[in-house]
Formats: sequence, C-alpha cells, structure tokens
Amino acid sequence: MKVAAKGGPVPRHTDTDGVKRAVRTRIARQAIAEPFRTSLADAADAWCALLGPRLRSLVLFGSVARGQGAPRSDIDVLVVAEGFPHSLVERRRPLLAAWSHVRARHALPAVEWNLVTKTPEEARFHSPLYLDMVEDGILLVDRGQFFQTVLDAMRTRMRELGSRRVFLDDGSWYWDLKPDFRFGEVVEI
Repeated sequence: MKVAAKGGPVPRHTDTDGVKRAVRTRIARQAIAEPFRTSLADAADAWCALLGPRLRSLVLFGSVARGQGAPRSDIDVLVVAEGFPHSLVERRRPLLAAWSHVRARHALPAVEWNLVTKTPEEARFHSPLYLDMVEDGILLVDRGQFFQTVLDAMRTRMRELGSRRVFLDDGSWYWDLKPDFRFGEVVEI
C-alpha cells in the first residue's frame, strides 16, 4: 500500500485537531497534484470536524491516489464512520455541505467528489471496490488501524486465491481473482 511505502504508519490520534494535522501531513507526503491536494486537505479538515470521534477511516482511492488524476478527474474517498443514517443520500449530504462551505470560504476550485460512505459494520465486508485500494489506496485517517486490518485480511485472501491485476495495452486493467477458477466454483474475496 502506498501509505506504508511513502508515508509511514497511519497516526492514531483521538483529538480532531491532531487528526487534521496528521491528515495534512500525510497528504503533503503524497504525489497528489493541485487542485486535488488543497481540496482534499480542506475537505478532510471539514469532515474530521463534522464527524469528530465517529470518524474511523478516510481512504483516498482511484486516479488521484495513483497520481494519475486528470483535470476532469473526480476525487474518490471512502468515509467510514459510526452512526451514518441508512440513506446514502443522507450520509453524503452533510459531507458535501461541509465541503461547499469550505470551498466558498477559501475560494477553492470546483472538484467532483465520489464519496463512498460506510459504517464500520458495512466496511468489514470485502467489497470488490477494495480491490484497487489494496494496491493504491491511501489511508488518510485510520483510527485503531480499522481499515488497514480490513485491507490486510483482503490482501491475505487475494494471495490465497492467487489474485492478480492484469494490465492491458491501453493502460486499463482487470482483476483475475482466481486464475485456476473452475466452472461452477464459487469464489469469495
């Protein structure tokens, strides 16, 4: 995972200001281009303040995490927090409102957010969404190493299956989860 290679262990702060400082430091250590860097740092500050101790993990993934963000790329972030409502719209609404407020106050450029919101109970299940996070995800906040544990378990399962990411000539890829798959076999990650 890029975090361990570039940023060291994820800090285990419990206070909001400490978490916000740690997130800014972690973002500064990554190869994240503008306007993504500033937008991500300011949004993360707002979300840390909004969610407080309910926030378990913030994980950057996708093209921006891989250092391949283009001018029209969105910023993909997994937000794991206690007490999210059941409605996905209601989960995202306060996060986007907090971003909107910060953006207006600091005159930041418009960026598109792809926010994936999960409770810790939901995040424990190995989602196909996590496949690329195993390789490219950047843990910005991870209280108690919650999501690192999820990714480590998924990485172990993928090794057991022999999973591999296969790159194509056009730069895209797919995951071959079980290269020795046999017809009728059920594969769980």
